[in-house]
Amino acid sequence: MKKKDELIWTHFESIPRVLANNDIIWTGTLNDITERKNVEQLIISQNQELKKLNAEKDKFFSVIAHDLKSPVSAILGFSEHLMESVEDKDYDQIKEFAGIILLSTKRAMSLLINLMEWSQSQSGRMAFNPESFELNTVIKEVILLFNYNAEQKSISIINTLETELWIKADKRMIGSVLRNLISNALKFTNPGGIITITSVLKKEDLVISVSDTGVGISKVRMGKLFCISESSSTQGTQKEKGTGLGLILSKEFIEKHNGKIWAESTVGEGTVISFSLPFIDGKI
Repeated sequence: MKKKDELIWTHFESIPRVLANNDIIWTGTLNDITERKNVEQLIISQNQELKKLNAEKDKFFSVIAHDLKSPVSAILGFSEHLMESVEDKDYDQIKEFAGIILLSTKRAMSLLINLMEWSQSQSGRMAFNPESFELNTVIKEVILLFNYNAEQKSISIINTLETELWIKADKRMIGSVLRNLISNALKFTNPGGIITITSVLKKEDLVISVSDTGVGISKVRMGKLFCISESSSTQGTQKEKGTGLGLILSKEFIEKHNGKIWAESTVGEGTVISFSLPFIDGKI
């Protein structure tokens, strides 16, 4: 039934009644059950969405578990080799194995930090606390975290921000975004490559870009970069594991600032991932 182009759900019930002359008439009631039907449809829709989200998370956690297994296995295996080398006093191998254990530990820790931050973000337990801070200092701190990884692949990380740049944003979130973008660039850049961090100040926002001279991203994969339902395990240039969680997390954090994040890439030449931060209270 429709009322003024609006769909109305009704329920009609009737019962027969025998009259004195043996005629039969039907009497009943017509009830408007639109509200009940709308609630039922809402529940069905929410259940379908919940099933979809659970399926995406199940897939996602299976990818996480798979990629976490690799560095943990390396830590266990090379720890045993390290013990043997200590007994043999083979200091060259001790140094080599210790370096592999360090890299594997950093990869496992990075994955766990992303997982923890993503969990906090999804459950609403991560507070959004914009504050004024100097961006260049944060960038330098993040680069320092990856110096050893970069040295192992002979990759140069160039920060073109030469002067102080004060912004108002959530420092923890922006640090996480920078950490994930630089980490991704390191994974997918061949030894001897270059990673460059640049900034462009526009009228309404600040754009930060992390570019690399890596393997690039195909057009098919480009459209799936920031989707949790499309996340999958990918290998870096030296078989480093990557789940895509870092980019998904970065997108959520940048959108909390009402900013945008996007990627440009050419296969075989490299990738540029940029994000914008709008002005807050008259500041960047």
